[in-house]
Amino acid sequence: MADNVVNNEFRVIAFNEGRGVIYEFIYPLKNPQVVIRRSIEPGETQEVYYMAPDRFNIKGRVSLVQRKSEQLLYGNLYYGKNESVGLQKHFDGTMVILSPEPPPPPVPPVLPSTPSPGPDPEDIISSPLFPYVDVTPWPQESAAFVVLNFITYTPGTGNSALLYSQLSTLQPPDVRKQAETLCLDFINGQSPFEGQYFGDPSAIPMPFTLFPDIYDRLQRSEDVYTIDMLLQDADLPDNYQDTIQQVWQNYFALSVFPGFNKELAIALNKVLVILHCFEIQQIAPLNATIVLPSAVFPLPPYGVTDNKDDSIVPYAVGELKMVKFALRRYEQGEIAHIENILKGERKKSLRRNKQHTTSITEENSITATDNDESFREATQDLVAEAKKTLTGYVKTKTYNNFQTTYGPPTEATLNGSWSTTIDGSKNPGAEDKSRFVKKVLNRTVSRIRDTISKKRLYTAYNEQEEVNTSIFDNSNGTQHFRGIYRWLNKIYTISLENYGHRFLLEIRLKDPARDYIRSQQLLNNINMEKPLSPAEKGIHSFRDITRENYTTLAAYYNIDTILLPPQETLYTGVSLQNGETEKQVELPDQYAASAAVVSVLFVTDDADNQVSGFIGGSIFTLTPAANTNELKLTDEGSPLSFSVAGNRPSKTDKLPAGCILHAKITCKPLKGWMDRWKADVYKQITAAWQKQLEEYTLEISRLAGEGDQANTMLLRDIEYSSIQRSCRELLINIFTDRQGIPEDGRSTAWANRQAYYQFIQHAFEWDEMTFVLDDAPLKYNAALQSRNTSLRPFLQAEAATVFLPVRPEDNYQALYYLSSGLIWELPAPFVPVTENDVQIAAHIKKVDNWNGHTTIDKTWEIALPTDMQVIDESEHLPSFLPRR
Repeated sequence: MADNVVNNEFRVIAFNEGRGVIYEFIYPLKNPQVVIRRSIEPGETQEVYYMAPDRFNIKGRVSLVQRKSEQLLYGNLYYGKNESVGLQKHFDGTMVILSPEPPPPPVPPVLPSTPSPGPDPEDIISSPLFPYVDVTPWPQESAAFVVLNFITYTPGTGNSALLYSQLSTLQPPDVRKQAETLCLDFINGQSPFEGQYFGDPSAIPMPFTLFPDIYDRLQRSEDVYTIDMLLQDADLPDNYQDTIQQVWQNYFALSVFPGFNKELAIALNKVLVILHCFEIQQIAPLNATIVLPSAVFPLPPYGVTDNKDDSIVPYAVGELKMVKFALRRYEQGEIAHIENILKGERKKSLRRNKQHTTSITEENSITATDNDESFREATQDLVAEAKKTLTGYVKTKTYNNFQTTYGPPTEATLNGSWSTTIDGSKNPGAEDKSRFVKKVLNRTVSRIRDTISKKRLYTAYNEQEEVNTSIFDNSNGTQHFRGIYRWLNKIYTISLENYGHRFLLEIRLKDPARDYIRSQQLLNNINMEKPLSPAEKGIHSFRDITRENYTTLAAYYNIDTILLPPQETLYTGVSLQNGETEKQVELPDQYAASAAVVSVLFVTDDADNQVSGFIGGSIFTLTPAANTNELKLTDEGSPLSFSVAGNRPSKTDKLPAGCILHAKITCKPLKGWMDRWKADVYKQITAAWQKQLEEYTLEISRLAGEGDQANTMLLRDIEYSSIQRSCRELLINIFTDRQGIPEDGRSTAWANRQAYYQFIQHAFEWDEMTFVLDDAPLKYNAALQSRNTSLRPFLQAEAATVFLPVRPEDNYQALYYLSSGLIWELPAPFVPVTENDVQIAAHIKKVDNWNGHTTIDKTWEIALPTDMQVIDESEHLPSFLPRR
């Protein structure tokens, strides 16, 4: 009998009856009632339907499949309290698996000493096409099966001196280090573990020291043993529970250091298997597996770990099958074309195939930057700055009979000369002179014109021509002729070969091509990293551009000329002296005056001295006692008026001789100018990203082998080798992830690190590895998608799902390594599991065909079209009859 609870909603129970099965649906779980009871034969499919008073309904199909010695009850069911199928829950898979009663002991997954005879070598097709694993859904194994095939530890009560008691109460940090120290004390007989470690199988107390021999006799099947015979031979003493606890403590100590004392570890395992027979009162399978208690195992890692984003999980148990192929023959296919020659006709046929390819790549870029710097006028620099500015205004060039004559390509003849002069003799008008002087005295313009012109022109020319001439001469013929050209097909024989069951790992790789890309970058000095879009960098619009991030963005997108942001504050100055009344202040471009500090210097210290005036819309009054006034301006634009309204004692609107009035003006950017700068920078980085993306597309097309002569086998080999390398690296990272890195760098496992590389190479069937690329299409550029005869899907894949079979003889070692990061250096029957892996180990035990000889499930033929043509020797049109 077998049962299964479907999603905590209803229960399915099934039991054998003759060749068929009787199954029952039970609902509800709290008040169980049989609502459906049917009998079903192998290969039969039945419709089921049930409606409960609370509106819960079940409807769908149930089928029974015979699989070797097992019967699998499949269900495709919709259930729930809503009658609409779209709103109901759905179950599609195996509900229960029934085995003949009583179930035979599973065969240990150990390689046979002599290979079994396989199929005739002449029937084997040696060229592998692709492997795949046929995975069957597995329900939860029954509790009875787990009890029979797994040995669990029952902790002793009231004895805190037991090794297990102390291991289970360790507190972080450094739990692993504390556990190792305790186990070393146990092995060395330190307090409080004096005399508890056996050290040698002969030191195990009687009658337990006889148990390994009893185990070996059962293994050799020399005797037909019953539980009564076992009890008689064992003759357990009354206080045998104390010895059992000691056996377990020895086993736990060796589990912390696997491989330390292999002989004692195997003997302890055999003792525990025989003791398991006493506990369950029957002869248990000799490959029963010890379950390490979760309160201690697996040990937590040291303080430092090296966690990875990628993941490895046990996936399923399935049948490994290989599709192989062999080229058998060539056959004529469909008609390619027909040449008809009439009697008395002479025909000449000319076929010309000409290919002409020209590739031109041209790149031009011109950039210009204007940088205006405004600063406070300094009297001592006035003359120097005036000369610089004057030079910029009157510099001219004169060409004297300058001619260019072009000859053949790449030649030119230049005649004549030119001269550069600075002419300051012109006499501008008064208005122009006043404006010119104001610009020179009040503002210095530093204009940088940086013009970069880059041009790269690459032309590739390729021409191929193929000419075929055929002459058909039937001028002396008495009847018509025709020539039939037919396509040539390759006929392949395909075989599906069954390699037996395999324990399968699912490995999730992010960016599977990263190692290959990194190697190409180092070897060929190329950049194959896909440039991130501005949105991926957090820039969704121009408003995301800031003073803090624009330089980082410019560096990432390789922008040569950076647009500088407007300065938050600029200062300019103006002075009135020697009877001046007013000046118009030219503010920096795109800036407005926000504040001003006006100060005065009087010739005499007369307390009656006073100067009044205004700057922009603000009025000031200065005296010798209050000779400075800070004014707030309301973002006034250029030009800004600075004038004197009156003074004492002269009571005029002019400054007295020797008196100097000065204003320092604070300028802020105009509203909207910062947004314009952000928009310009955003446009600049977007254009730079588009350019990088085009270069990346060209580079990845070249590296992906998308030429006409791409070697498909070589490309596939690159994919497999790269993914295998990434999987090996990920598997070895389990070693550091589960164990961590000791602070002092000293660890027994770390000393044997090379053994882990050898284990990973040997324990997995790398040749049967399969993978699926999760290639998310790039929406912004459909041209990046390509045919499968290139590396582009591999190079651009965001992730890959890899299915890696485990060698049958290493099933339990691989499972233990995944959970603990340690290699258990003992044969398969003596490898323990952790509590979390019991169900997976139960699935492995349930399989009875691990590595039998290869069987051929099916063979068939396929026709593969080619681009070759042959002439049909017959003039009759072909007829295509169905194959028999």
